[in-house]
Amino acid sequence: MPVRFTRYRWSVVLMLAVFVRPAGAVSYQTDVQPLLHRYCLKCHGPEKVKAELRVDRLDPDLVKGDDAEHWEEVLNNLNIGDMPPEEEPQPTSAERDIITIWVAKQLRHVAEVKRSTGGRNVLRRLTRYEYRVVQGQSRRPE
Repeated sequence: MPVRFTRYRWSVVLMLAVFVRPAGAVSYQTDVQPLLHRYCLKCHGPEKVKAELRVDRLDPDLVKGDDAEHWEEVLNNLNIGDMPPEEEPQPTSAERDIITIWVAKQLRHVAEVKRSTGGRNVLRRLTRYEYRVVQGQSRRPE
């Protein structure tokens, strides 16, 4: 009996791990993209392009794509309340949070990747002044 119960327990754990998203996990395809299409596509879509920004063409891969600056602009406009305009339908605070949290998380990830050295120590040469300071000659050359 204990063996079957253990097998059953592990099968339940594996099924939960596969089918249940962790709390706070936001997916671009299922969560963010539908909101962008609902609230942004009218003014930033294929038929009307305001501010030279097409939301439907933004690359969700901020690391390999070229649209990180545009995503930062989207985040800034959502945070300060400029977008969507007052006369357009407004997202709820939960919907706004979904978009802003996803974009902020992606931008943080991009910053980490760009700063990363791939696990290697990066050495650089000292300037003459830095070398003199290390040697105890902290006077600047005249």
